[in-house]
Amino acid sequence: MRSPIVLAVFCLARVVNAQTDNIDMMGIINMLYIKADQNSDGSIAPEELANIYEFMDQDHNDQVSKSEFTGVWATLTGYNQETCEAYFFLADLDGNGYIDRVDDNNIYARFDLNGDGTVQAQEFMIKYSDVYHEVPFVILFERVEKDNNNDQHLTKTEFSQLFKSFKTAADGSVAKADFLKTWTDSKFGSQQDAETVFKSFDANSDDVISTTEVGDKFSALDISGNGSIEILEAIALGEKAQA
Repeated sequence: MRSPIVLAVFCLARVVNAQTDNIDMMGIINMLYIKADQNSDGSIAPEELANIYEFMDQDHNDQVSKSEFTGVWATLTGYNQETCEAYFFLADLDGNGYIDRVDDNNIYARFDLNGDGTVQAQEFMIKYSDVYHEVPFVILFERVEKDNNNDQHLTKTEFSQLFKSFKTAADGSVAKADFLKTWTDSKFGSQQDAETVFKSFDANSDDVISTTEVGDKFSALDISGNGSIEILEAIALGEKAQA
């Protein structure tokens, strides 16, 4: 019988393998888990999580910069710069430009799904599956940001342009065939993921996502109620990709 760690790694590898066909994702996730769980007790304690990022801290200042992270992550995964930066943003939860002890605590809270103070292998697998589905929305968020004022906030008007990097009609709408092709070609996820995400936006089921339909998601995502959406609010859209 497989151990919980091996089973979690095996299941996770099957989930994320759709994102890239040319890397040993099973090996990478196994390495990250073992790197954290150095005492091999089958769970990650709060103080152990930093072990995942320790080897990325090339100047040993107890902070992992974006360039340190993306350089190592690109080497490990073969992902492009845009995707590596998305993974960094999901680790730099306080947005200060570094992964540090504060981020470790915040990340741990996200992975400790049952709140018992330890992260079990199954929790690690489930949460990493969430991260996999969140990454595309970080990428899309950042693309819109770069075309606007790059303040890491999207207004409702900016948010309605979330899919502007896809093939769009003159009014900014995206047809289903073009959406599905771009989603899978970009290695954002599987065909099933693409179908699920598309359906979640296509409110009137006309096989077209309009900017109005995208904008209609804004209020529900603006959890802070400040009239703008930040990355950690936008990634809630990733939950829609998990069928």
